[in-house]
Amino acid sequence: MLSLIDILQSTKISLDFLTEFMEQATILSLSKNEYFVQQDEKCEYIGIVKRGYLYGFADDFDGDKKVSDFYCEGSVVSSYRSFITGCLSVVSIKAQEDSELYVFNREKYETLLQSAIWIRFFQALSNELYFKKCQKDALIIQYNSGKRYQKLIHDFPKIEQIFPQYLIASYLQMRPETLSRIKNTL
Repeated sequence: MLSLIDILQSTKISLDFLTEFMEQATILSLSKNEYFVQQDEKCEYIGIVKRGYLYGFADDFDGDKKVSDFYCEGSVVSSYRSFITGCLSVVSIKAQEDSELYVFNREKYETLLQSAIWIRFFQALSNELYFKKCQKDALIIQYNSGKRYQKLIHDFPKIEQIFPQYLIASYLQMRPETLSRIKNTL
């Protein structure tokens, strides 16, 4: 997961851009359990987590919560398809704890896209969302359940202190009992 500084460096955008970023971004504060976006509503923002933790999920037809992503400091957050097209979001994104995000609404986004530097910046955010999705797909496809858990813990060492086991199990596409069994064998 890239930090804001990493994103700027990867796009060769000067760190002086941070000043402009801070002037243009809005701070969105979310209380614990408050939604960034809800399933079947339009996503109003693209943002970067300043502090706190969120998770993305969808309720399936059986009413089960399927976790699609975790977001921590520096994570790019959006139901991107909804944000870009205006269609309804297929996921909800919810704060696990009190959180703050740097956000841009659609109107601000469109205005900033008139500048080449902002085009590069938003392309980097888009790339980060895509790369993260590819990493999740690879995690599920390439690894068995035990290796998925080990990789997640390696990549996100504090995850078990932040998110309950049932959310972690859902993200890893296994039942909580399976996750407990895996943890007991390690």
